[in-house]
Amino acid sequence: MTKQQLAYHVMDLPLVQKTFTNVDVVGFYHRSSIQLCSEDGNAIVYYDQTEYSAYAERCRDNTVVYSRKNAKPENELIKEMVAAMNFREFTETIVHEWIPDAVKTATSKTTSTQFRTRDVNSGHWLLKQRTKRRHIRFSTALYTDLPRLYKPVEVDESTTQTSFFSLDYNKRRQLYQTYKKLVCYFHGRKVQKSRSCMKKIASCDTCGTRS
Repeated sequence: MTKQQLAYHVMDLPLVQKTFTNVDVVGFYHRSSIQLCSEDGNAIVYYDQTEYSAYAERCRDNTVVYSRKNAKPENELIKEMVAAMNFREFTETIVHEWIPDAVKTATSKTTSTQFRTRDVNSGHWLLKQRTKRRHIRFSTALYTDLPRLYKPVEVDESTTQTSFFSLDYNKRRQLYQTYKKLVCYFHGRKVQKSRSCMKKIASCDTCGTRS
């Protein structure tokens, strides 16, 4: 039993129709992991084929959008529909698969260990529509003031030139909340129009969007 399940039962909350295992956890930011290749124990793979990476690169020219042959015309999946999706709709309705054309491999000079990384030009994404919408929850819960209450400049505290990490903790979390709302609940065109309020986050390498 996980800590979340234990806390749920300790608080004596009512039972829900969906169990915890049926709800997938999704990160709304760029992340990656390092894995040891199961086929070749001598290779370390840098893995970043996440929902966020697929969403950020969904509008690339080489992205393949597959629609079922027996789908009705009104249910066909096309690139324009994928481009107009927000992140939450994308993760709930789209299956993503990275199809590699080539794998970049680098060998360490001191050991025989190989390091594999994904280059966006070394393959393409294959996007398919799910037969059934899945249930998700975001990996990070933010409890802050409303994003619309964010003040870019505070008298005697910050200016328009203040860097992201120079802001106080609460204001940084408020910017994270703004970023979450824009990416997860607004489609790409609206996010492009709202870029001006995201300059501080865009300048931060740890949370800047690639979409």
